[in-house]
Amino acid sequence: MPIKVFINHKGKLIDESSKYIRFPSNGLWNTVYAADLNGDGKPDLIVGNIGLNTQFKISPQRPMSVCYKDFDSNGSIDPILCYYIDGVNYPAPARDDLLEQIPVLKNKFPDYASYADATLQDIFTPEQLKGAITLKAETAETVYLENDGNNGFKLKKLPLEAQYSPVYSIVSIDANHDGKPDLVLTGNNAWTRIKFGRYEANHGILLLNDGKGNFKYVPQSISGFNLRNDIRSAVTINTSAGQQIIFGANDAPLKAYTLNPKTKP
Repeated sequence: MPIKVFINHKGKLIDESSKYIRFPSNGLWNTVYAADLNGDGKPDLIVGNIGLNTQFKISPQRPMSVCYKDFDSNGSIDPILCYYIDGVNYPAPARDDLLEQIPVLKNKFPDYASYADATLQDIFTPEQLKGAITLKAETAETVYLENDGNNGFKLKKLPLEAQYSPVYSIVSIDANHDGKPDLVLTGNNAWTRIKFGRYEANHGILLLNDGKGNFKYVPQSISGFNLRNDIRSAVTINTSAGQQIIFGANDAPLKAYTLNPKTKP
C-alpha cells in the first residue's frame, strides 16, 4: 500500500494522503519513525522499506505485484507474486510451487520447459483473470521524508548503505555529540524462500546528520555495531554509563550498545 496520512478533524481521522504524499509510494513498508531531523521544528519521517539489495528491481514503471483470486474455486485465495525480468513481468513461483497451489494447471504445464517463459496471461485466460485483484509495490527504498508543512513531504535520498537490507526498526541518537539527531537503522529478514535468499546485510547502520537532513554512513569499524539477527525493535535509554540502545531480535537475546561519550564517529 502507499504511505498514508490521516489528519485529526475534531476527533475524526480523515485520509488526506494526496495533500502530503505527492509521489508514487506503494511499497513493502515495515516501519515509520518521526523526528525533527533538519532543525525546523517540524517532525520529519524515516520510512523503512525492503531495500534495494534484492533480486526484485522495483519502480513505478515496473512494479512488483501480487495478483490474487480463488483461481481453482476450491474456497481458498491463490496469491501470485510477479516481478519484472528484462522488461517482462513474470510470476515468481516456480512451476512446482504453482502446481502445488493450483493443481488444475498440471495439464497446461506438463514439464518445466512449457512453464519457463510463461507470464500471468499465459497461465490464466482473460476470463480466469476477470475479478482478480492486483496489489503493486512501486518503490523498494527506505526513504527520508522532509516535512514541508502544508506543502507535504519532500522525498529525499538516504545513503546507499541504508538500502542494504529491509529496515524494521529506527532510533535517533546524538552519536558524535554535535547536538544533531543521528539515525540508527536495523532490520534484516532470514525468513525468506531459498530462491530469494536471506536479507541479512544490515549489521547496524549508523547515519550521521549534518543538521540539515543530509546523512553520511559511518562504517561498522568506527560505529562498533555488529548486529547479526533479525532486529524488530529498538529503544534508547539513559543509564549511569551513558545513553544505551536496546535491540530486540527474533529468536535471540536482547542486545545493548552504550554510546561512548568520548567517541565522535
